[in-house]
Amino acid sequence: MFTACFVTAAMILFFNKKYYWSLFVLALICMQTQPLTLLLGFVGLVTILENGINKRNIIKVVLLGSIALLPSLFYYIHYGTTNLIKDAGFLDTKFITLNRVSGFYFDFNQGLIITIPIILLMYIPLLISEAVNVLRKKTKLELSLLLPLCIIAISITISTMGNWNHGMAIINRYASWMSCIIMVHVFYLTDKLSDIRSAVLFNYYFMFQFFTTLYHQRINKLDWSQYQHTPLAHWFW
Repeated sequence: MFTACFVTAAMILFFNKKYYWSLFVLALICMQTQPLTLLLGFVGLVTILENGINKRNIIKVVLLGSIALLPSLFYYIHYGTTNLIKDAGFLDTKFITLNRVSGFYFDFNQGLIITIPIILLMYIPLLISEAVNVLRKKTKLELSLLLPLCIIAISITISTMGNWNHGMAIINRYASWMSCIIMVHVFYLTDKLSDIRSAVLFNYYFMFQFFTTLYHQRINKLDWSQYQHTPLAHWFW
């Protein structure tokens, strides 16, 4: 909940062009959730390009981003390493597979698809629509359009985690906060559409998220079993 709230706040600040505040909030949450360092780097790069490549701007970005390094500094001082999880052998690039990365988004047991179903499916069409408008010079190119590349990079990074099984058939713990990045981006992309289109889509988003919440509130014996598929996965396959 802490990570999800901070990520949401940081992305809202980012899309409202309050870059320094977005960096500060992201740096705080990166102390707890290291994979978000990639998002921190992305926002930092956008901040430098948008606010100008000058000494003052770069120093501000570096100082704010440095907050995220405090835990690594603490571990290095006390344990001689910046990452205890990696030294314990829980991180390895051999765990990065196409099945794992794609499953992070579309697995019906614990993927993003069961977290933000209609929002995730609408993300690509909205990105394409925005790109087409940029090519036709109807809208100005914004660096936020490259955000999906950062999202994919984060999903690849977290795929290095060996302990991928949560001991239950439930939404992936990383998907819980990754969905916030996509939701906020989809909100702003939808808001750029015509009034009628955006109103229709926002209603669909609300309706699907309402029923998604009701679905996941059910408590039954299958919820905590890592050996069986969720009822939704059973139905789909």
